[in-house]
Amino acid sequence: MNYCKDLPSCICFYCGQLSTCRDHIVPVAWLGTYRHNEWSSAWVQSCSECNTLLSDCVFDSLPERLEYLKARLLKRYKKVLSIPEWTPSELVELEGEILQYVIQGQKAKAILHQRLQFDPYAEMALHVS
Repeated sequence: MNYCKDLPSCICFYCGQLSTCRDHIVPVAWLGTYRHNEWSSAWVQSCSECNTLLSDCVFDSLPERLEYLKARLLKRYKKVLSIPEWTPSELVELEGEILQYVIQGQKAKAILHQRLQFDPYAEMALHVS
């Protein structure tokens, strides 16, 4: 059972990026020989990074899984989040590879902020018909 059926199927439930797989709410590793019960089909769309970070962790609720994942992303990308902001006038002074490096860092930081601020419940409300 898809627990986020009101989201477009191509969106990761946790971060809003392109989904590439399914995250089983009760990890398959925990199901053991009971793989064909009601929980074996409980899943949400996810990107591979979110699915990997959640791994076989078990939580009491989907919001707890989401909170845990956001904390893992914050820890994993601590350096990216610490990248300083550059003004256009400062960027003009740079050139070549250093300019490309700074621009890529700014883009990575912006994408990470979008992922951390993504709210699947608000997004689902927008897509309910």
